[in-house]
Amino acid sequence: MPLVRRERLDSGKLGIALAAGAAALAAWLLWYPMRDAAPFLDDYVFFALGVHVDTPLALLLSDAMGSFFFRPFVMFLWALSAKAFGVDAPIQYALNIGLHAANGLLLLVLARRYGIRAAPAAVGAILFVVHPTPFAAAAWLSDRFDVVALFCGLCALIALEAYWRHPRRLNLAGALCALLLALLSKEIAYAIVPVALASAAWRWRSQRGRALRSMIAIAACAAATLCVRALVVRPVAAAMFLDGGTLSALWDGCAKFFHYLPAFLVVRHGGAAALGAQALLVAVPLVLVAGGSRFDARAALRAVPLASAAIILLIGCAAAQAPVMHASPIQPFDPGPFQFIALAGSRFYYVAFAGLALLVAACGHALIAAPPRPPFTLAVAALLAAVTAGMTAQSRDIAREWSSFVRTEDAPLVQAAVAAVRSQQDAPPGCKIFLLDLPDPDDTLRSMLDVAVKQALPPGDPRAACFIQSEHTPWYHLLEARGLPPGAERPLSMMVFAGKPYLPLRVGNLEYFYLTAVDAPAIVASRESTFYAWDGARFANVTELVRSGRRHVAFYDNRPRF
Repeated sequence: MPLVRRERLDSGKLGIALAAGAAALAAWLLWYPMRDAAPFLDDYVFFALGVHVDTPLALLLSDAMGSFFFRPFVMFLWALSAKAFGVDAPIQYALNIGLHAANGLLLLVLARRYGIRAAPAAVGAILFVVHPTPFAAAAWLSDRFDVVALFCGLCALIALEAYWRHPRRLNLAGALCALLLALLSKEIAYAIVPVALASAAWRWRSQRGRALRSMIAIAACAAATLCVRALVVRPVAAAMFLDGGTLSALWDGCAKFFHYLPAFLVVRHGGAAALGAQALLVAVPLVLVAGGSRFDARAALRAVPLASAAIILLIGCAAAQAPVMHASPIQPFDPGPFQFIALAGSRFYYVAFAGLALLVAACGHALIAAPPRPPFTLAVAALLAAVTAGMTAQSRDIAREWSSFVRTEDAPLVQAAVAAVRSQQDAPPGCKIFLLDLPDPDDTLRSMLDVAVKQALPPGDPRAACFIQSEHTPWYHLLEARGLPPGAERPLSMMVFAGKPYLPLRVGNLEYFYLTAVDAPAIVASRESTFYAWDGARFANVTELVRSGRRHVAFYDNRPRF
């Protein structure tokens, strides 16, 4: 008997090693087309914070954005990665894709903990890693929140399963700590909470005491993070996402989630072979049935807990994101040119696709109770290999187009803007630098111009204490706060929210300002203002032209009004 157990243990270790190797290979194949990619949009503020904040702990212990979300754990990790690797985008993209592949491995481990056979568990995991929707979400650096939230949430569920088998307090404590980190990573992690509660409910008859204690602890953990979030986050969230009422936002958001789910499930982007590979997945159960595999009620019952967890996770994702989806434009990938909004929309389905991967594993476990004859086994293996190769190719197509997009969309302008700002020798704290005539039809760079420049400035650069923008006010200015005089923002004006000035937010040695530019004559006349204009190749200094009136400047406030 010990020999049999040793053989099973060795085969289990070998299976995990093979799965880890496959995940590493998939991660490298998916990352490689993005090795020349650059940051984009929200990436800039996370880099700027990480580069210029004195201590990453400042992001862990306080609100780091002053807007509608509170995600301190990932903000802390952003700062650590920026301190360790700077703004070297290829390394940062590698971190995202590596974490994404690790989530695939965790899905495999979780399915196995639920008693699912290795083969269907591995199929669900690898499909999650290579499918273009979860990959597209992980491919945007700013979506590190979803990737880390899922990583911590899966660790919590795996530790909870370990607690049922080995009821040690350390296992329960590990599950609660991982769940807490998930909830402090992104709001989507609240979808993990009902899955954890359902895991306890399945053990109610056999382990009532432990199930009750764990359910109380899980609920307390979720309630505590909700209370902290309510105390820390400013009330702008309700104005942005719940303007039509809470119930209306929840209903509309959930309806949108399930309405667009099929389009994100069958991604219509990439080569014909890649698109056709998705259809081959439908043939897998047909071949299994034709090969003599039969439905087994006992195997199906063993798969019910995991299938239930997968469905609960899917519904939880819809509910947790409903307010944001209600207020957000959603556009799936289509056969036409690459569009950023489609890649950005994939983030709403990242954790949901983990639920779908678990559902695939559960269904596969029930379906292969009796293995099919060898020819049919080979046919299934060939089909799955073709599906995996096709989805990998499709994801790589998206990676190439995404990399080309970020290199050509903002990167050249950001480089020119940084060069102009660094050329300014006189930069006292609170100085104003205006970069005019920015060719930005989508208004993405204008909205992040201040942090886009500052993320490329070295720590301690005096220009980090200047206000940088175009004619259009950005979402925020992030300044080195030490040495700033009182009223440093004037002649710019503070944004008004609910009839009151939206005050600056202090984060360690940095300070966010939420400003508007309404007094154009005062801005032009101010000796603190310097003006540069885009001439098609660089930003040229036009300060004297502006002050003399020979160059007219109009300012715009692009902020939403509440």
